Amino acid sequence: MLITKPLPEEFSVGHLGRLHRLNGATREKKYLYRMVKVACMAQTGHAQPTPVHAVASLIGSEAVQYLQQHSLLPFFGYAGLSDKAGQPSHWRNGQFQRFGFSAINPSAVLCKDCISEDVNFWGFSYWRREHQLLGARWCTRHGNALHFVGKNDAFDYSPTEMLGHCHPYPVTGVLDNANDGLRRYHQVINLMLEQGAPESLALMRDRLAARARNLGLTQGSHSKSNRTLSNRIVNIFPNAWLREVFPRLAIRSGAQGIAGFDNVLRTMANGVVSAPAVATALVALFDDSQSAMAYVSSNLPPPLVSAGRIKSTPQQPTEKKDAASSDKPEFNNFTRQPRYLSDCQSFADAYIKHNGDITAQRHRRYDCGRCSVAFEQKLPKTFVRLFGGPRHIKQC
Repeated sequence: MLITKPLPEEFSVGHLGRLHRLNGATREKKYLYRMVKVACMAQTGHAQPTPVHAVASLIGSEAVQYLQQHSLLPFFGYAGLSDKAGQPSHWRNGQFQRFGFSAINPSAVLCKDCISEDVNFWGFSYWRREHQLLGARWCTRHGNALHFVGKNDAFDYSPTEMLGHCHPYPVTGVLDNANDGLRRYHQVINLMLEQGAPESLALMRDRLAARARNLGLTQGSHSKSNRTLSNRIVNIFPNAWLREVFPRLAIRSGAQGIAGFDNVLRTMANGVVSAPAVATALVALFDDSQSAMAYVSSNLPPPLVSAGRIKSTPQQPTEKKDAASSDKPEFNNFTRQPRYLSDCQSFADAYIKHNGDITAQRHRRYDCGRCSVAFEQKLPKTFVRLFGGPRHIKQC
């Protein structure tokens, strides 16, 4: 079997199509998969490898590295569930199979200028990954409109062969870079492709919710207010683009919320959120794409206190505090929330100073979902309810 390595930013489905053409396969893709598996088993001795692992092994690469550089997995797997220590988990094998050799767009997408450059440099053209992102309407390298191909098996052919079957997207007045929301959306989705590991979904939701409260937005899709995230998205993006990419947003009535988008801000929601919803939320909540990506990155420390958590600050008493009261932590008398707690250990110390011996009270195990250090202190349920728990600490 003839093997060819993927080119820079080549789409994994297009790379599989090149393998298909290179080996003269004229039948269905399942026969190519069979050829790849047999070749991988002969080379590595691995019994029954998946297509993704087989192709990665044949080109001398790890499956994660291959998918990170050539598939849409970094985009659609941008936010992942956290482990017990609060750290984002790695991409799972199920995601490998779903996004490894899958094109989410209903049609293959190409850029005519990229085809000309590739033919002049490589002698042939290939399918580029960034053009296949959901909602992409122009090439970020050349600034011209992208074209879609109305053939189900377009990736089995080279982009040059599909020039006679491609059509421009029927969006009027949107394809230029004049719309600031669309320009930032293209920047965000391309930055999401550069991720080497999924971001923590819980941490991302906390930070986006804090940002939304700073902007005066309400959380949840059941709100009757116009100040929801979905309403802000509708006001930023052109309606013609929304009808093509997110029709549910375009046809909604009044102040009706859309759960698929508004739930990005719900910190207690279960399950994962879609990557397009995260991308549109970042565009709607921030004026700069770089700042948006840095704000939700797990590598940066989160804000000390969540926005809107402390409603007001009580006035400090003028009289001198006694020694006993000075040892207690300072609490907001209006919201009953601690003014500052740096980490989980500080939370436990604050309780001991405030309410005596921690073991003398009715207790409940409360593990931290933020920091990597195991938090094994036992805290009373009433204290957790009144003063917030480790899950609410923004410095972990």
